[in-house]
Amino acid sequence: MSIVAAYRTSSPELVLATAVTTVPEVKLDVAHAVSTDRGRPTWFLWADGTDLDAFECAMADDPTVTDVERMREVADARLYTLQVTRAASVYADSRWSDLDASNYASRFRDGWWNSVTRFADRGTLDAYLAFLDQRDVTVELDDVFVTLASNGERPLTRCQRETVEFAYRRGFFEIPREATMSDLADEFDVSEQAISQRLRRAYARLVESEVVE
Repeated sequence: MSIVAAYRTSSPELVLATAVTTVPEVKLDVAHAVSTDRGRPTWFLWADGTDLDAFECAMADDPTVTDVERMREVADARLYTLQVTRAASVYADSRWSDLDASNYASRFRDGWWNSVTRFADRGTLDAYLAFLDQRDVTVELDDVFVTLASNGERPLTRCQRETVEFAYRRGFFEIPREATMSDLADEFDVSEQAISQRLRRAYARLVESEVVE
């Protein structure tokens, strides 16, 4: 069994702290993170807002990121690729990279980074929270639950997982919704009916794995 935690963090040492202070209304979603040099991952980042030109300029002046490149633009959203620098000292600290943790989702909303992360056990989660406290990172733990699957198998297929993750990151599960079924269908180039069926199957598999004993 492992531990999954949903939590919020805020600190001047976090990635893009300067940029989001300059343009606080921007909404960010980390679509994918690729490990390169230790403590310097490459992010694929969606930015959503009405003044993305200002945010793009702010990223250029933010010491925590470099090599920022716009990859795609859809309506009021842009997809960027960037590299996190060692100025984001929380991520540069070796204690962070040494933790046995897998980040499922990271989103920036209203001054907070909202994350969902899997930890090997409660002790690892507690070590992570202590690490954040030592770095003077403000953290609010929203939810913690234990995964029930004991055979090491993922309950979702890769396709289902990608769809659920994208839906979460784009705000499909927010109230009110920030993304529609049509938005998801466009992203995966399938019909709305296909997306609806894929999500229902994913929900069923998650309930079987995490709820039904």
